[in-house]
Amino acid sequence: MGVLVLWACAGLTWTATGQTPTKPRSAPEPAVKAAAILKILPFVQWPTNTFAASNSTFVMIVLDAPEVAAQLQKVAAEQKIGEHPIQVRRQMPDSWQDVQLIYVGRDYRRGLAGVPEAVRRSPILLVGEQPGFARSGGTINLLLTAESSQIEICREAASRVGIRFSSHLASLRAIQWIDETKVQ
Repeated sequence: MGVLVLWACAGLTWTATGQTPTKPRSAPEPAVKAAAILKILPFVQWPTNTFAASNSTFVMIVLDAPEVAAQLQKVAAEQKIGEHPIQVRRQMPDSWQDVQLIYVGRDYRRGLAGVPEAVRRSPILLVGEQPGFARSGGTINLLLTAESSQIEICREAASRVGIRFSSHLASLRAIQWIDETKVQ
């Protein structure tokens, strides 16, 4: 039951086979992506020193996905991540110290390579929407289209920076757990 509630809240529904989630036709893609992010976040465990205080702001950076950023900003005014108020920014910050999530839109030409190496070694959740994103060092890849919905998560990328996922998230059949592609 918990799996169905999670995906229903995220704007996703189950097909008749119960195997794969599909996006409702009436939900715009950016709204579904924003909802999926916000529904996954409670299942993410950051290292203990990630936040300066128990009520510090949860900062999301959204790169080249203005519609997703707008959807996240709508929700940010009404929702928190635990006790953390949410702030959504649309540009690279001067300091990455207080950033917990970077969303790399499909139009961000530099992809994951455009995210500084120091950031990729920090406890920042890297979420994208580009084919191969999670296999090349990103943590979560949202491949949501009008025809299908797939969420890829790479535990290796998360673990490398001290981020863990709750076992409750691991039990969802809709999520594909993948390994990074080994560069030869």
